[in-house]
Amino acid sequence: FPPGFQGPAHPAAADEMAYVLEGEFTVVAIPAGKRLLKPGEVDWTEKGTIHSSRNETKAPVRILAVIFKKR
Repeated sequence: FPPGFQGPAHPAAADEMAYVLEGEFTVVAIPAGKRLLKPGEVDWTEKGTIHSSRNETKAPVRILAVIFKKR
């Protein structure tokens, strides 16, 4: 994610895991609130949770996102 990135809030289509590889990554989820993640930290979002992703820093962020969708 480039510096200043802000994705729109949306419901998670499936359970999602985001692992931060580089930089600081912000996740805002309803009703959990805002959470800042650093390299090596993981965010778990359950299916249907309304959330958004942000890079509120001046440096790029790299994450590994895994979507756990049933077939």
